[in-house]
Amino acid sequence: MAGCGCGALLGAAFVAAMIFAVLEDPDFFRREFATETAFTPERAKAARDSLSSLDMGAVARAPARDGYTLPPRGRANGAATAVLVWTDSAFVHGIIAFGDTFPDGDRARRRWVAAAAWDVVDSLRAAALNRWDLDAALPGEEDRALWPTGVLPTTRAVLARARLAEVRGEAAEADTLVRAVVTVGRHLQRDYRLSHVLLGARIEWEAFHVLAGVEAQGGRRVATPATVAALARAEVAARAAERAYRLITVAGALADNCPDLLGVARDRAVPLPLRHAAVWAIGYGWALAPGEQTSVDSRRGHALADLAEGDVPPQLRRAVALGRQAVELSLFRRFDLMTRVQAARAAWRLAG
Repeated sequence: MAGCGCGALLGAAFVAAMIFAVLEDPDFFRREFATETAFTPERAKAARDSLSSLDMGAVARAPARDGYTLPPRGRANGAATAVLVWTDSAFVHGIIAFGDTFPDGDRARRRWVAAAAWDVVDSLRAAALNRWDLDAALPGEEDRALWPTGVLPTTRAVLARARLAEVRGEAAEADTLVRAVVTVGRHLQRDYRLSHVLLGARIEWEAFHVLAGVEAQGGRRVATPATVAALARAEVAARAAERAYRLITVAGALADNCPDLLGVARDRAVPLPLRHAAVWAIGYGWALAPGEQTSVDSRRGHALADLAEGDVPPQLRRAVALGRQAVELSLFRRFDLMTRVQAARAAWRLAG
């Protein structure tokens, strides 16, 4: 795979985030990684068999037009600003949990509230007020994807400031900040990469969780029915996207599953993010398969070659081309890619 500028930056940001995690919690590695379940053929087969039960409608739902987003006011690409913020965030701030789910006085909640002072809050708010073109903000030859360790801390910081605004009686400011986060989350859910759909759904759920709390504290005592319904929809979408991401990733760790994944990638009735994830699983699943990390199964290359000959959308064609490069890498470059793929997967656990 040619070009590794952003991949290297994101990988380094992940390492920085892990350092922050260990400084905050010396038992982090023992608790989070020592218990990690290894990929096995049995797990991969079970994941493949579960693909037919995916709630594709929930994964591919169009973001609601319910007035919770901010209309674009500027002509600049807000995604470009956001990507810069997200690339640097793990270096500067580290990882914070979503503190709104912790009781008052808890350490995780205190760290979350303190994040309200981060300067990235203003940058991300400004990004939400501009048009959004994520592909233009993620140029390069790699099939680049955002990491939750860079994104979630910043959106959580915006939500922390919204909570503080509500405490100070600044209801309009709190509302605007929450809607900025909803806007960012829905932009990500419109992307063709399943990891971004998942990230956006998670962000939207956290935003509505805070908004429900802000409304309940703002004199109503309870959240409005519309916000409660939006929170429920966001939770369904986040769970559906997480399940799809997990099943397709695990299924890709076994080359025997390539025909099934190829069927998903070819099926025009399947939402594009799921088709893209299936292509990724074929082309990069070997990085999670203990038996293939020194010699990639040839069936992966054959499946991608078959897909390249078909009529597929541009986003899939690019993913296919990159996957074909990935399965043909030299041993040294394969090891480098393998570590980045595994780190990207671990980033979801680290982000919380």
